[in-house]
Amino acid sequence: MILNQLANYVGSDIVVYNELYLQNHNGNEFGILNGIYPLYNKDKKIFWQYTTDVNSTGNPISNCKPLLKPLADLGKPLKNNVIPILFCAHYAGLHVSNFHDIESQKFKCYIEKETIILERLISPLSNRYEGFEIDLDNFGFNCFYVNKYKKGREYKEQINVVSNPQKIISYLYSKGFDIDNLIKQDLALNINNFPQFQY
Repeated sequence: MILNQLANYVGSDIVVYNELYLQNHNGNEFGILNGIYPLYNKDKKIFWQYTTDVNSTGNPISNCKPLLKPLADLGKPLKNNVIPILFCAHYAGLHVSNFHDIESQKFKCYIEKETIILERLISPLSNRYEGFEIDLDNFGFNCFYVNKYKKGREYKEQINVVSNPQKIISYLYSKGFDIDNLIKQDLALNINNFPQFQY
């Protein structure tokens, strides 16, 4: 695990798996990440430890795997029924009046070519849509206005400036989304495989 990537999840009630749990004095396999701190070895080189709610003594961050949500789950409701991609679209500058319901606002959410897309028709005559999209592979996001044709989407105007990019990133970290593609790198675990830890 890389320090900066794990540090983004501290304080977000993220469950982590301890690969050393069998060697641990208390044997806790899972815990909620609550801190990261530096120690020094005998050569005075720094190494990083993490702590959880059930393990206050820490373990090396290299043996920590957070349980994260894949970005493809952005269109699925959280426990409080908030749909995360609606929150992101709101922070990006789209008018979103209800964070619990996609259909009532005439949005559609789907995945196309490794991109999750939230869009709605704004001009039936020109087949013009507005929306918000997130690249699932390389994590980038964008508001857009497009014309759609049978062969796909044609970008006529593009809004490259998102109103609150930092709020989107902070929100996704706080909800345990895998922004850094850690699951594919085997540095994190897909929380969907652990029904006891859904959040």
